[in-house]
Amino acid sequence: MAEQLNAPAASPTLEDIEIQLLLEGIALHYGYDFRDYALSPLRRNIVMSMAIEGVPTISRYQERILHDPESMERFLNAVGVNVTSMFREADSLLFLRQEIVPWLRTFPSARVWVAGCATGEEVVSLAIVLHESGILHRTRIYATDINERSLTLARMRGYSLENVRSSRAASMRAGAIAALSDSTGRPGDAPSSTRT
Repeated sequence: MAEQLNAPAASPTLEDIEIQLLLEGIALHYGYDFRDYALSPLRRNIVMSMAIEGVPTISRYQERILHDPESMERFLNAVGVNVTSMFREADSLLFLRQEIVPWLRTFPSARVWVAGCATGEEVVSLAIVLHESGILHRTRIYATDINERSLTLARMRGYSLENVRSSRAASMRAGAIAALSDSTGRPGDAPSSTRT
């Protein structure tokens, strides 16, 4: 029984070692740290990216990424999580509205950073909550993402009325004052623009 409890851990495979070296190289050279990411989805993205780049091994892929910034950009586009929708984190936005906004009101201005903003839906949702709470006009929102393609879409993004209507239930769970599709100019309406 004691032997089973003290059994040595399984040795890492060659692929595991290559992935570890790839992620270490990316962290040291580019400053993007994926070393604590879940290995299974990261491995899938690496294999997919290797196929796109036409390289047969992770070691060769590491060489390509470390010497070719465009290859690194394509890697970032592959590993970036771009799951987003209006009011996707309704519970978090409700908490923000009820607990954080009253505290923010005690300051003359506020700055909010949305790290990993994807294509911008969460930024717009945040701006709507701040608008309804009466503090958007004195708040600067910073939105960043490692995926340049997502940022480009976020900058150009417009939201159709259908997109807004489909988010109605989530916005109400987030404590919305009025339906998003209302356009009466009341405090519950979505802001016409946000600063990002």
